[in-house]
Amino acid sequence: MRRMCRVVARLTTDTLSKLAEFLVSELGGKITDGVTYTMVQKDDSGKLLLERCKRIRKELTDSGYKDAEIFTIYEVNNGYIFDMAEWLVKKVAADIVKDCTGVAKDYVGNAIQDRRDADGKRLARLLLGEFKSGKDRVSVALFSRNSTPRILVTALDINGKPLGIKYQSFGLRHIDLERVNVEHLIPKGIRIATVEPVEVLPKNTGCRFVLSIERV
Repeated sequence: MRRMCRVVARLTTDTLSKLAEFLVSELGGKITDGVTYTMVQKDDSGKLLLERCKRIRKELTDSGYKDAEIFTIYEVNNGYIFDMAEWLVKKVAADIVKDCTGVAKDYVGNAIQDRRDADGKRLARLLLGEFKSGKDRVSVALFSRNSTPRILVTALDINGKPLGIKYQSFGLRHIDLERVNVEHLIPKGIRIATVEPVEVLPKNTGCRFVLSIERV
């Protein structure tokens, strides 16, 4: 009988080193705020980071990991979002601490899930309030890298005068919204029906999405 062989996923030292460099340079201390992602505009520096992330992801898939479980790249109209899996963020962060102190330590803890839980509830409250006021389309900032619950974008109006636009911001990815539906909105009689990505916001603080809401 022919024996079945399975490739066992394994992180090489070289790949871990590249992931550690990425985590320190692109996520830094924001991981303790529950942030697992970064984003760039579609400019020269953004293209360089895109190629760098593609190379790291290829090394991970060559090591036996599936794309969906390690490192996801999303493209929007004016930029790219790079999202590391929670388990990978925790492992690489622990390895960085181990390299410095000799003892591995999970200093990320429950920060990622705690933020997603809290922001999921906050987003549900916002959408319920907006729907009650007659709105069925709401602009919000997801993939927020801010510690504050809003992002202020400054622009010029048609007369050239400064104009400030505030977006409620959430440390959620678009793939987290189905959980918001199931846990918070559907029991209240509404749901997020469509999710439309619009743009990476200035200074790469988040990505604007338009959420359509409907009754269930």
